[in-house]
Amino acid sequence: MGLFSKKVKVDPAELTELHTEVETLRQRLTTSDEARDKLAARVLTLNDITSLLNARSAEIEEMTQRMAEVEVLKRQMAQLDVVTAKLVSLESLNGKLTELAERVNVGAHDAKSAKEQAVALNERVSNLSREFANQLGELSQELDHLAAKPGPAAAPVLVPDQIVTEDMIEELHDGQVRLANEQARYEIRFRQDLAELADQVRRTRS
Repeated sequence: MGLFSKKVKVDPAELTELHTEVETLRQRLTTSDEARDKLAARVLTLNDITSLLNARSAEIEEMTQRMAEVEVLKRQMAQLDVVTAKLVSLESLNGKLTELAERVNVGAHDAKSAKEQAVALNERVSNLSREFANQLGELSQELDHLAAKPGPAAAPVLVPDQIVTEDMIEELHDGQVRLANEQARYEIRFRQDLAELADQVRRTRS
């Protein structure tokens, strides 16, 4: 019984040292908890920053893809502009070809018309030549008839002693007038036809 009732002596210095160590451990634990909390806060902040960076990276990637699509659209628009310019050039060329075809058609029509007019002119000249020849023949016959009329000397040819009557002179004058009129009319018509043909040929060449 005396053994259990004996009190253990505690050194105050050791007790103080023990309290000091416990306090130090408590402070270290507190510091460790604060560091852990700060670290956890930093981890959360880093997570938020990482999420933000990931979102920004996705946005940047999307913008990069859109920029690539815009570049493709720009190249396609440039190609469309080239095609449009070619189409405009082709339309202009088609218009010029159409105009040229119309000019060719008009030229062919004018050439055909000029040919027809030349044929008509040739036929008219031939008719006038025949008419003029016939009139010359008629006038020659009239002159022969006048020459064959019996005169005082009953000679077919006028001689210095033959008497020329007024009727003979009048008939001869009328024949010469008709001959001159026909010749003038023939020359006027022939010049008119030549002028028309020359104008037609000039318009055809232009």
